Amino acid sequence: QIADLHFNVASRAVSRSGSPIHLTAKEFLLLEFFVTHTGVVVDRASNTAHVWDENHDPFTNVLEVLVRRLRRKIDGAFDPRFIHTTRGAGYRFTPRPGMLRNCGPASIGMPARLRRNTQERKGCKFPTTKE
Repeated sequence: QIADLHFNVASRAVSRSGSPIHLTAKEFLLLEFFVTHTGVVVDRASNTAHVWDENHDPFTNVLEVLVRRLRRKIDGAFDPRFIHTTRGAGYRFTPRPGMLRNCGPASIGMPARLRRNTQERKGCKFPTTKE
């Protein structure tokens, strides 16, 4: 167990805050690798070697797609976030409270009031000061 994430290798059961999470076989393998390397930045080659066999094409984006799908399921609406990208190095699996969703401007030229409403629907948190 890490924070509110329950991970059972024997039964292949995963839950977060008491809610069961259904993972594909590849997602489970990747999560298992992340859990066994908690707090460590793991490079792309190590991730792909654990999940795929030696015939895997390293020039495809399947790892990024798999990480995105796993993020949606594991980190989706929960805090703290677990899967973090370290640019140029790989991925780190560690709970970091207060990690926010992408709360950048929704679009260029959008009025601040509408932008803030859009971001609040995404689950973004804001300071209490007025804009």
